Amino acid sequence: MSLCYPRCPASSRGIFNIGYVTITNSGTGALRWYSSSNKSWLKSFGTGRAPSTVEVRVDGTGMAQGQSYKGEITFTAVDHLDKTATLAVTMRVP
Repeated sequence: MSLCYPRCPASSRGIFNIGYVTITNSGTGALRWYSSSNKSWLKSFGTGRAPSTVEVRVDGTGMAQGQSYKGEITFTAVDHLDKTATLAVTMRVP
């Protein structure tokens, strides 16, 4: 996922500072999950039960212009803490 802070104009391929991730369950039973981020500028809003949609935001306040920053959001199954999925996120500050 690539996001831009502040929101890039349409001429920058329409990259936004908010994105969405869909959580699904291909197995049986309920899938409860929570998310966490490894960077302070990267926020994921959510805990929930699949299927669901998670909002992802970036905040590049005070960060160097013209740079890209990489982070990860990890989604963990509540009832199976060894089951995780990681989403790589790149933020560009124009």
